[in-house]
Amino acid sequence: MGAKQAKIAKKLDKKSVEKLQYLIKGELSEDEIQCCYKTYQECRKSNKSNLTRDEFKKVYSGIFKADSTESGAEFAEHVFRTFDINNDGHVDFQEFLLGLCLAGSKDAETKITWAFKVYDINGDGSISWSEMRNIIQVYILVILVIQLARVCINGTEMSLYFPVLALLFLLCIC
Repeated sequence: MGAKQAKIAKKLDKKSVEKLQYLIKGELSEDEIQCCYKTYQECRKSNKSNLTRDEFKKVYSGIFKADSTESGAEFAEHVFRTFDINNDGHVDFQEFLLGLCLAGSKDAETKITWAFKVYDINGDGSISWSEMRNIIQVYILVILVIQLARVCINGTEMSLYFPVLALLFLLCIC
């Protein structure tokens, strides 16, 4: 017989919400935390309590309207790395909520610290030119694909924005 699967609650209890509010310094209300928890639970395809790397990439792409191309997946991979605090290859709900709050923080220092972790790919505490170029290339590709999709969907002409991004991309790959 197989091991019994633990039943996962549809809603967080009051004590768990209070702990999370303490960890995120009250950035979200109880209702917002419960809403995030519900979304998190709906995104899990496996019976595990944590998001896998692939599930996280799908969630990230859905939340931020990122493209599903290789560049979008690569950027989501960098974000996953910053969310997976304990480096176990999964993102539990606490890590997910902390990551969202850090990435979307109103505090500039917090946001800069999070962004630094995205750019510091190898985690050595410094950002090399190679790491900087890698992230900028991926980011620009994501923006280019999103802009192209908007043009195709809306049928509008591209503004000066697209040629500038294309030029930046060319400069980055040289």
